[in-house]
Amino acid sequence: MPSPRLISTLDPARLLERAVDGLFPLPPASDANPWPTLSAWVVLRQGGLRDDLHCLAAERGVPGWFGAPVCLFNELPARWGRDDAPPPLSEPERIAIVSGLLEQDGTGVFGGVSGSDAWVPAVDRFIGELMSEGITPQAFATAVGATGGDRFARQRAEALGTLYAEWHRVLARATRSDGRDAWVRLAQFISEDPNGFVERLGGRRDVRIVGLADLRGGWRALLTALASCEAIDRLEILTATPLAVDPALGASCETLDAPGGGRDGAGSFARALFTDADVPSLQGVRLIEAPDAAREVEEIAVRVRALLDAGTAPDRIAVVSRQARPLVNEMTAALERVGVPVTARRRTSLAHTGPARALRTLLATAAEGWTRHALVELAEQPLLRTALDASVVNFVGYERPRLTRAEWRQGFEELLARCEARENGEDDGDEHRQWLPATS
Repeated sequence: MPSPRLISTLDPARLLERAVDGLFPLPPASDANPWPTLSAWVVLRQGGLRDDLHCLAAERGVPGWFGAPVCLFNELPARWGRDDAPPPLSEPERIAIVSGLLEQDGTGVFGGVSGSDAWVPAVDRFIGELMSEGITPQAFATAVGATGGDRFARQRAEALGTLYAEWHRVLARATRSDGRDAWVRLAQFISEDPNGFVERLGGRRDVRIVGLADLRGGWRALLTALASCEAIDRLEILTATPLAVDPALGASCETLDAPGGGRDGAGSFARALFTDADVPSLQGVRLIEAPDAAREVEEIAVRVRALLDAGTAPDRIAVVSRQARPLVNEMTAALERVGVPVTARRRTSLAHTGPARALRTLLATAAEGWTRHALVELAEQPLLRTALDASVVNFVGYERPRLTRAEWRQGFEELLARCEARENGEDDGDEHRQWLPATS
């Protein structure tokens, strides 16, 4: 059973370096371990961090590893969870179910002139928040019943309790999951089947979670389950700012920032902008609220242009977005519309680079069972010299389904024989009227 350790620093590069502490270099290959891999499971907030981790490994001379010890937050349920987990509801399915449940309310709390559909988005979000925290219908009914004051509040509490209980019954009848309770379900799996969880970890007893910024959405339950799991010896949560975890976890805290604020003691840009000890430092900060993302990027572009017109040097202006996609592209387009030349760092996921896409095409062809569609994509892949021709593959594949390499080889050989027979004048009349590819 691990003693959780909370590690925080405002420097993202230092945070990632701390996350791989002791993992590089990999152990040398041996007869007992011919394919060395990471000894810890590293869980990252987003794909950009994974790309940075791969770059960091390459800088330290690590050629790569087999296995899957590095994953993103949204991949955890599939990588760690049960194989037989019920499929989650899609958003259209959720909306349809919530709409039907609200219609049962008639002209009650959620009825009225505008109809129940007006309440669907809010109720769907509300149900998602309850499900993500693992709150049972009984616990919710007890809590919401104690908050009712006047007659309307009591009716609303009763309607919400009934609605939430019926939501659970619908999921049970359909053998489906909400989808927004993935962390809670994962925590239950870890607590109920530690042996299965050990198998999922591939024998690793070291878990490092990088970039966690919010404990909502089921993370409290998941961290509690990990901290109570005897299959783990080490649990580290690395964040930009300290998290207020449950004191019952007994977590220790470590701050990597130097007293001055930065890794070199000179103070970081974040601390120069925001600091609790020096309120006047906030005088240069302006908080602007925009109605939507389009207006937000437009407002920023106009302000950047105003700074340039006032004489500010272009290399002294930086625009930082929370999400690379699609905000960076939208911000770049907005700046160009107001006549501002811009250079943007646009991340390209490793899986979407040319060589990786070619390799994925090759692997997908085998994984999909050598279907005609997959084989045509392989033939058209410009970075792979397979000697396959898409027109020939289509000709053979359209005649009848072929799902093994032996069947495809037989089909190619039969087609070649037909083409050679035509060139030698040995084909029959019906064959002569059919189009055949050139023998070459």
